[in-house]
Amino acid sequence: MIASNGGVVDLSGVGSITGARDDVSTDPNWIASWLRFRVESGGRIDLSGLRSIAAGRVWLDVAAGGILNLGNLEVSSTTRIAVADPSAQVNVNGTLFLGSKSQFLMTSGASIRIRDDLLLNMTAESSFSADGGIVYMDGNGLQYLEAAGNDVGAVPATSANFELGRLVVGREEQATTVMVLDLFNNGNRGASGREAIYLKGVGGLDGLEITPGSRLVLNDINVYARQGGTWIHLNSLFSPGTTEVPFAGGILAIPEPSGLSLLVAAAITICWYRRR
Repeated sequence: MIASNGGVVDLSGVGSITGARDDVSTDPNWIASWLRFRVESGGRIDLSGLRSIAAGRVWLDVAAGGILNLGNLEVSSTTRIAVADPSAQVNVNGTLFLGSKSQFLMTSGASIRIRDDLLLNMTAESSFSADGGIVYMDGNGLQYLEAAGNDVGAVPATSANFELGRLVVGREEQATTVMVLDLFNNGNRGASGREAIYLKGVGGLDGLEITPGSRLVLNDINVYARQGGTWIHLNSLFSPGTTEVPFAGGILAIPEPSGLSLLVAAAITICWYRRR
C-alpha cells in the first residue's frame, strides 16, 4: 500500500494488523514477503488507531516527504519501521513499544515525534539503528524513555549500542518532563545491573536539547550525551544534595532518594496501562 503525491490513506479505524507469514524456517517453499505500507512525496498514511502488530511481517516505510501517523502501538511481530529521509515525518500520538522481533531504522537526520513513551524490549542492537536520528519527546504529561545500551562510560561505543542521535525534550509552546527508566533487560545490564542511554549528536548538533521549562529526569540510570563535540556523563553534574541542574537549555533532575522507589513503581504501572 502506497500513499504519495498528496494522497491520503485513512486507516485510523484499524486496531490491529497481521502481516505476511514469517514461518519461513518451517516452510521451505515459502518465499518471505512483507505487508508493506509506504508513504512518500507528500502522501500521508493514518494508522493512529493501530494498537498492535502481533503476527507476521509488516514494513512501515516512510520515505522523503511522507507522513505517517501512529497512536499507541505495541509491536510484537517481525515489523520494520524505517524512516528513510530527513523530510519524512513520523508522529506517534501515544507510546511506541518495540518488541524483540521488531526493527527500527532511521537514516541520518531523520526524525520521529513521540507524545508519550519510547520503550524497547530488544536484544539485537543491529535491529535498532537510530544513532543518526532525532527523537522529539514533547507531550503534555510525564513521558518515559527506555535505557537499553551497554554502559561503557563517557566514550563512544565501538559497535551498535542502542544509541540515539539527538533527543529533544519539549518544544517552545509545550514544557515536557521525560523520565529515564530501565524497565526491560535489553541484554546489556552487566555487572552494574543497569543499562544506559547514549546521545551521540547529529550533523554538528548536540546529542541533547531540553527546551526552557522542560526537564529530563535521570533516576539512577547513566545518560551520556555528546555536547560541543565532548562526551558528558550527565549524572556526574550533580553535587551531593543537589537534585536539579540547568543543562542544554532546560533542567536535568534526579528524584529525591525517598521518592525514587515510588516513582519507579508508578512508572511501571503507567507504562503497562498505556500499552493496553
